Amino acid sequence: MPDPVYRSTRRLVKWMTVLLIAEAVLCLAGLWSRWNQIARIDTAETRFEEVMAGLEEELARLDEELGGAETQSSWVDAYVVPVSLIDLAQAGVALALFILFCNWIPCANRNARALGATGMRFTPRWCVIWYVIPIMHLFRPYEAMKEIWRASTPADGTQWRQHRVPLILPLWWALWLASLLAYCVAHGWPWEGYDDSWRATGATIFADAIDVPLAIVAMLLVRNIHAMQEHGRTTTVFD
Repeated sequence: MPDPVYRSTRRLVKWMTVLLIAEAVLCLAGLWSRWNQIARIDTAETRFEEVMAGLEEELARLDEELGGAETQSSWVDAYVVPVSLIDLAQAGVALALFILFCNWIPCANRNARALGATGMRFTPRWCVIWYVIPIMHLFRPYEAMKEIWRASTPADGTQWRQHRVPLILPLWWALWLASLLAYCVAHGWPWEGYDDSWRATGATIFADAIDVPLAIVAMLLVRNIHAMQEHGRTTTVFD
């Protein structure tokens, strides 16, 4: 591949910082809203049981009152106010972060090469592709990010391999995997009825609780790599 040219990621990092802060705030709002949602699930369950207690005696009136919605899930839908606005905002922020992240990673990889790091295992393109390959996405992106961190510290040739990786990297990846698992459970399962509504809401609360520290750690990770590369840029003589 041709010799890479250093390109500052200052603007990307700036917008990613703003969006990560917004993501943390939205997750906190989601936590508050879903705690209230649990209380509404209890209300729906209590009301459902009260109505169904007189089903045999007042079947005709009950059918008219419910309008044909005699299932638990219908009562949950009626009493549990969806947090659609928060979910929509989170989805929009997550999409924007994904786009910026997919632009920042290869740029950070190329910058590390431009600063003098040689023998890097992951190419800029594959640093992103590994995120969407099943099974491999569980560990390859972490290895690629670890390589970018090490290679971003000013060094000559392959000396960057000797640099230690700080705790922030495994912490970031552990939170990322936990968040991914929680959202798969919350949104990828056919939930029905009160018990399932409890589980789905609980899984979403868990995911939001993880995403708050994840956003903070990811912000620190990105900003630190950017700072190291900017420092390396000022101490590296380019031809």
